[in-house]
Amino acid sequence: MEVNRSWCAGLKVVFDTSFIIYICQKPSSVMREMEDILGKVEIVVPSPVYNEVKRLAKRKKPAKVALEKLSKDAEIVEHEGPADKAIIDVARRLKAPIATTDLSLAAKLRREGLPYFTVKDDHLVTIGKPIL
Repeated sequence: MEVNRSWCAGLKVVFDTSFIIYICQKPSSVMREMEDILGKVEIVVPSPVYNEVKRLAKRKKPAKVALEKLSKDAEIVEHEGPADKAIIDVARRLKAPIATTDLSLAAKLRREGLPYFTVKDDHLVTIGKPIL
């Protein structure tokens, strides 16, 4: 059964670099699967993540595609410090789940009990309960 969530503006999800590159590098249904679960998704990217993608875009085509998409479709949130800390801080502040394929970050999120999305076999996996 499909849920009609057209009445809401969308749920914010904090994306890390690995997830951004994954969805731009590999055609898959991951974003559609996320929207099936959450409804409209608002992509939030902490500035350290945006800066990582910007650096990668100088030498990797998927990162260049990602940078263009982020410039149009994402909310960039200013934050000082390392990317992983920024992702966790922003997610906590917004009460938002995180999207990552980074195993090290995923381990931190599990330890801290924060909900997140990852990818396994080209399909979205939900860890913890996303805030709806």
